[in-house]
Amino acid sequence: MGLESLANMRSAVRYNIGNPGTTAVTNTQVDRWINDSYRQVAGPNVFKHRELQEPQTSIVLVQGQVTYTITAPSAGTIWTLLNVIHYETTTDPPPVGTARRKVHRGFVEQFDQILQPTGRPNEFDVWNNLLELDRIPGAAEAGQILRFRAYIEPPPLLASASLGVTLLRPAWDEVIVAGATWRGWQARQRYDRADYWRVEAASLTANVVKQFEIEAEDPDLTMEVAVPQTMRM
Repeated sequence: MGLESLANMRSAVRYNIGNPGTTAVTNTQVDRWINDSYRQVAGPNVFKHRELQEPQTSIVLVQGQVTYTITAPSAGTIWTLLNVIHYETTTDPPPVGTARRKVHRGFVEQFDQILQPTGRPNEFDVWNNLLELDRIPGAAEAGQILRFRAYIEPPPLLASASLGVTLLRPAWDEVIVAGATWRGWQARQRYDRADYWRVEAASLTANVVKQFEIEAEDPDLTMEVAVPQTMRM
């Protein structure tokens, strides 16, 4: 969990953009820049934050049903699913040694274009809070278990004590402030200073990723943000 409160980040961003008055730049604007930066930094394409990975959650397959509502066990909305595993058992949690197979990510557009066969799922797709399978569970699959691990989109920072700091480790606080500062200079149309802070945010991101990548669940899939041109704010 981060250390800097929303109020402290707001003060830091205001300082970085020249301390404009609250009439010229409102707190609502600054808070939006901070939360936009927070959301970008939290994305799994930047780093797979352990703090945003949910414990495994189960779905019970229903005969004839290919679409299932999924929810995150904790605060936040589901951003993506990191994995989906099909267990050939009706017992949850599955006993040790239960036959299992990975369900791969597919595309719902493809599912809609074919006559979906009956059988155990091979692929899934997810959008919003719905998970769709490529095959229709039959009698043999009814009651069997799908277990998935969700990656959540954190709720925005608010002034309240419970939502006033990020869910990420403290090292990311500085990155979020730099990204918000970039947005602030963009809004003020000072593009020379905005470009400086864009590069600074990219550099800070790369340094923190390098620091933590050894702890990543799958370091090979962790993106290194080393080239400033790839840092989109």
